Amino acid sequence: MTRKASQKSKKAPAKRSFIRRWGWPIAVVVIVAGAVVGILLGTASRNRSQVDALAPSEGSATPSLAIGPHPGELAPDFTLRSLAGEPVRLSELRGQVVILDFWASWCTPCKITFPALHALWQSVADRDVLMVGVSLDRSRTDAEAYLAATGFGDIIALWESRTAAARVANQFEVEGIPHTLVIDRDGVVRFKGHPTSLTSRTLEAIIE
Repeated sequence: MTRKASQKSKKAPAKRSFIRRWGWPIAVVVIVAGAVVGILLGTASRNRSQVDALAPSEGSATPSLAIGPHPGELAPDFTLRSLAGEPVRLSELRGQVVILDFWASWCTPCKITFPALHALWQSVADRDVLMVGVSLDRSRTDAEAYLAATGFGDIIALWESRTAAARVANQFEVEGIPHTLVIDRDGVVRFKGHPTSLTSRTLEAIIE
């Protein structure tokens, strides 16, 4: 046997001995590592699914909005009876733009601004825009008499009681009247302020 062949024969047993000694531990490490990677990937996949489940769908127009009376917030919901005695709930008006006005027949500034606001609403009423007036009058007859005398009876006029109307006014942080908000088709407040600050351009942008 040549010297070279002798060296090969000596290395072969050593190689087999190394495999016998370290082969199983290495295999175990590989298997464990694979299992850990699989668990991590599975956890990541589940977490991603949970995030996707919590995230709003692509068709959701009001994803996780805060509820409040300020622009960009989801308008607080409320229910009040109309002058006709029918309950009107704000959230049921979704799909239409709502001009929400707080007023009273005893309010002189309201009498000054109401005609212009009413005319602005009428110019877009045929585009699914509603005007809802919350009356802070002391009695139903006061509100009815004013609307009948002025020809503004075509709005959705709400009056249930002075207390109920005041409660809604508090929800919208109304500190004085007249006070107007515009709520878009998804129920989001887009304008809040004095009615004279509501321009046709602003209203057009909200409608579109």
